[in-house]
Formats: sequence, C-alpha cells, structure tokens
Amino acid sequence: MPQNKERLTIFALLFSFVLLNGCGAAGAPPLTPHVSSVTVSPQFISLTVGNAEQLTVKETLSDGSTVSPHSPNCSSSNANVAGVTSQIQVSALTAGAAVVTCSDHGISGTSSINVQPTFVTTAYQSGTFLYLQNTVGTAVVRLGMDTALGGGVSEFSLNGTDVVAKSSYGSHIMGVGFFDADATYDSGSYGWNPTECCDEYRHGSPVLAQSINGDTIYIKTNALEWVPDNKGGGPTQPVPSDIILERWFSPVANHPYVFRQRYKITHIGTDRHASANDAVPACELNGHLFDTYDFYMGTAPGTGAAPTLLPTAPVTTGGQLEWMAENWGGYTSPQGLSFTAYGPQAFPYGAPGSSTSDPTDEVVGFAFWTPLSFFPGSTVQFDHFLMLGNYLTMQRETYDINRRMGPFPDISPPAGNVNATPASGSTVSGLVSIDGWAFDNESSTSVELYMDDVLQASGLANIPNQMNTVYLGAPPNAAFHFDLDTTKLINGMHTIEVRAKDAAGNVALLPHRIVTVQN
Repeated sequence: MPQNKERLTIFALLFSFVLLNGCGAAGAPPLTPHVSSVTVSPQFISLTVGNAEQLTVKETLSDGSTVSPHSPNCSSSNANVAGVTSQIQVSALTAGAAVVTCSDHGISGTSSINVQPTFVTTAYQSGTFLYLQNTVGTAVVRLGMDTALGGGVSEFSLNGTDVVAKSSYGSHIMGVGFFDADATYDSGSYGWNPTECCDEYRHGSPVLAQSINGDTIYIKTNALEWVPDNKGGGPTQPVPSDIILERWFSPVANHPYVFRQRYKITHIGTDRHASANDAVPACELNGHLFDTYDFYMGTAPGTGAAPTLLPTAPVTTGGQLEWMAENWGGYTSPQGLSFTAYGPQAFPYGAPGSSTSDPTDEVVGFAFWTPLSFFPGSTVQFDHFLMLGNYLTMQRETYDINRRMGPFPDISPPAGNVNATPASGSTVSGLVSIDGWAFDNESSTSVELYMDDVLQASGLANIPNQMNTVYLGAPPNAAFHFDLDTTKLINGMHTIEVRAKDAAGNVALLPHRIVTVQN
C-alpha cells in the first residue's frame, strides 16, 4: 500500500507538470507586442503649390520598442489640397489646409499640411530704400530697409498695409539695440547704447556697404550711440559706436509671407560690455492696427497648443516680461491680420508695451530679450524671421522653419545678475559673500568668480531660489554663492566679476563690483 501511494504521488506530479506546460503556464511563448501609438513625421508641414514632402511613419509597441509599419493606410482629409501616395509622399496641389492620417492595426497618427500659393521674389532699390518683395498671386508682401536709417527695417507691408509704426518725425525701425549692465542710463550719464537705425537726434547710422545679389540684400552698418551728448557729440554731431552690423535679408522657401534676417554683430572695441536686457531685435508696430499680443507660454512647445492672447492696453510704458516658450511673439488686428517675429536663437522672453505720448505716434511692440556680452573682437551671428498672416498659421510655420533650417546654434549666454552687496564703491574686509543668480535657456550654467581678471573660484548656479517666479520657464535652482577671502588680497581697489557659462561655451559677463579692500 505505501508503494502504490508513492507511485500515485509521482504520477500526480508528472500529470501536473504536463498539464501546466500544455496550458502555457510555465513555458508559454511570449505575447506578441501590439501597436500602442502611431507617429507621423513631420507633424506640421508648410508647402507651396507644386512641392512635395516625404512622410515617415513609426509605431510604438506595447513593449516600448519602435518599428516602421510595412504598409500603413494613409489618406488626406482634403485630397484637392494635399494628396498622399502609397509611398507616403505628400504633394501640395492647391492652397488650403489638410490633415494626412496614417493608420495601422486600428491606431492612427496625423500630420497637418498647410499649402500656400507659389510666389516670386524680387529685390530692388528705390531712393534710399532697398526692397525685398514676394508676389503671391494677387498679394504683395514687402520688406523695406531704409539706408538713410542704417538699413533698418522701416516697412513690412501686405498689400500696402504697413505694420511698422509711423510718426510725425518719420518711420520707426525694427532693429537691434545694445546696453551694458556696467553702465548707467540717466539724463546726466547715458551709457553705451549702439542702435541699428540712428541716434536720438535722428542721425542715421552710416551704411558702410550694400548690395543686391539675386533675391538677397546685404547691408553693413556702423551703429550709432543713441545718446551722443556725453560721448563727444550732440544734436549736430553723431557718435559711431564700436558695433558693426551686417545683415542679409532673404525669402524663405515654402513660406511666401516670411522673410529671414541674418545678423552678424562684431564688436570692434577693446573694452568689454556686460550682459543687459539687449533688444535683439525690437519690433515697433502701428498701434492703430493691433489689439492683441500673441505668444505661446505653455509647457508643450512645438505641438500646436493654443497660444496666449493678451489685449493691448491703450497707454502703457512697458509690459510684463513674458515667457515666449516657442521663441515667437506678435500682434493681431481685429480684422485678423497678424505680425509675428520668430527668434529661434533668442532668449525666450519679451515685454510687450505701447506708447501714445504723440497722437501721431501710437506704437505697440516688443523686443526679444537676449543678454549678450561683448569682449574685444567678439562676434555673434543669428537668424530672425519676420512674418505676416494668421497667428495660428504662423505658429505652425515656425515649427516648419525650425525643422527645415535648424538646428540653430545656441548663441545666447546665460542671463544673470550679482546681488547688490557688496556695492561698487564700498569698503570690504575679511570674508565677503558674493551671491547672485544665472540660468541658460538651453543648458546648465557654470559660474566663475574673478578678482582683477584672476580666477578665484568656480562652481554651478544650482542653489534653490525663486527666479522661476519672475522668469517663467527658468529652473528653480538658479542661484550661486561664493566666499571671497579678502585677507589674501593686498589692500586697495579691486574689481570683482562673475562670469556665467553655458554648455555651448557662451559666456556672460555679469555686472562687476569695484570695491576697496581694507583689512
């Protein structure tokens, strides 16, 4: 009996093993991953009639892997505007909008297609103006640079409607202006301020060279100091600055209502200028036309999420600094005409504002805030785009421009400042705290402490602070701290300076402090 019981037990175990394996509990083949999402790239496409774009389709599976489907089913929501082939190539047929949908195993992804008419670009000179003009069917979009005012943009028009502000003294300008954080700016001592167009007395910045080469206009200018009075000039005598501006104006393929400005800025001085709220560039627009300021400040840039629209106040001296997470901003009229400026290499902040001090001079505008620093012989080059049309269309056009023409190099050093103490002119002794903040728009930020141009210490700007409540989108830990032992220095006057550096090697000179050491 015990022997039979043992045999039964062994048989039961063998039966259970076979049963479990037969049902797949122990050695079952793995489940086949299923399609969890489909992505169509590019997600946003701008084309002119007659052009084509190749799409790619990728599937993300339930196990996290990504594969290309063998034969996705693709169709266009408006085949008269954009057709799509079995090879997933989109063809632009007539002006309009369409959505291409690609599906596999019941899961779909989409690509938004914006088709615009073909256009012809002409470049020519008339008087002091150099013009770049796109003819788009019966529409004419024109950019005008006035060489009497440094070659700055003083016309940007659609069918004769010019969005650049005008006044009793003439046209405003879209252009750059620079400041020095180590200088003072008041009526008695106005610091370094090279301006693209002119000075405050309307002397035009001298044009050093100009040319038209096909559909590209080139202008080279010596920027004037905005206030010449304390720099050896005055109402009848302009003062050239130490900044040379070179600009190339050109059309943008597949974007009939867009022009590109390429800037190259060269500092020919032997001095240095610390980072400040430079206007790179500023846009001064006709306040009679526009009633809302448009930009995107959300946390999902590049996805087509809805922009923010702010009503323009009738009279302001300057607005709140806004986070432009997609690096564009603009204004829209009640009739739906929008102006947009796109600065893919600018710092993503701008302050919209308006002024009506002169009834003939109602201005709205904003400037891309880019905190550049200038060393002896330093140069910086960047692209900037001016656009007319519907702001939602132009938002998606910025994605297409970035995809086709990018990636754009990081040219912006970190933003930052040094706290008020120790103040310049103060006397210090013993251990001195040097505190401040710095952050970059694309990478982490390192900081270096210098005394009389000699490196004393280095570290990271990674101490928690609340700068992200002032600058939305900034990191929450942008502060830095150094302890400077002045007992190791000789008594007398010394210059304290902090330099902030990003991963691309761009260096920001933060405002220095001149102190007297007395131990």
